[in-house]
Amino acid sequence: MLDLFAIATNNADYINKTFNETIASLSEPKAIEAKHFAQWVESKALISINLRLFVITEILNGIPYKNIHEWAQEQAVLSGRNKDEILRERLKGFYDKRMAFDQAFQKGECFRYGALNAGGFGLSNYGLYCTVLTHNFHDTLNHSACFSGDSLEICFSKSSTFDPTVLIKSISPFSHRHWLATSQLIADIDAAQQNDWSQLLISTDFKQYFEIIFIGEVTVNDLKCVRVSTEEYQQKWELAFSNFGKSLTEPERAEVQDFVQLLRAVKDGKIQLETI
Repeated sequence: MLDLFAIATNNADYINKTFNETIASLSEPKAIEAKHFAQWVESKALISINLRLFVITEILNGIPYKNIHEWAQEQAVLSGRNKDEILRERLKGFYDKRMAFDQAFQKGECFRYGALNAGGFGLSNYGLYCTVLTHNFHDTLNHSACFSGDSLEICFSKSSTFDPTVLIKSISPFSHRHWLATSQLIADIDAAQQNDWSQLLISTDFKQYFEIIFIGEVTVNDLKCVRVSTEEYQQKWELAFSNFGKSLTEPERAEVQDFVQLLRAVKDGKIQLETI
């Protein structure tokens, strides 16, 4: 089995060399822009994981974040059903690739997936609530790697066959994330549009982003903030507080309970909530 994090570490020199060669090929103004962007990524970009609201309330209640394998195992224990069957139902068309990727690596079933994020909602197609992890969490990670895109797209051929050889050009240790991102985005970096740099890391159509794979427990103490759209926040607020005489469906009632728990945690200073 492959060691993903050893591959990332061994690729450090290549990533460093690519960055330096990229800078050397630029005019002086563009080189300055690129170096500024790299410094910005290194200092501002954190790992984010997009989650559903009920998962966040579980974390707030002391239950560490579970990846798909841990979740399926728990469901198997509770229901008596087969874990693999549960994974197939949950992952649908992504099942074969996810299993092939995770099973190709040592401790693959322990992998947690996030994205490099310096503002915005993250990969909201995976969940409307973007949880951003603290600087301290990043600093204490022993196993982490950065991909220049979606690993399930990068590492598979058109015939959906797993191809680990492409890792050489698309992965870096987390410590080199800023050099990888700068080299990949060099054509789009514009100092005059610095306010939009966060959209370079995660594009609005999700076609461009930097996936982070890591091993490590995520608890409430590791959450820097939760970001959510103003529209989603207002919708949940209206559901919870606009009319106390309104009859709610059971799913709506569950959503309200989760939302109230989130607001209670914000009020108690356990977590920061950002609406955008």
